[in-house]
Amino acid sequence: MPDGSTVADALAAIGIDSEAQWNASIGGQLVYKDAEVSDGDDLLVFSPIAGG
Repeated sequence: MPDGSTVADALAAIGIDSEAQWNASIGGQLVYKDAEVSDGDDLLVFSPIAGG
């Protein structure tokens, strides 16, 4: 990904709609779609979790 790319950009690059329901983390910290991704980041994307 080019410098300045966001989580939404990364998801779009692999065909995931940024408006879809998902959660993401970088390095174990939850992030939003506008969070910047950097070279070497571990981006984890997963379905929303419900329960109680």
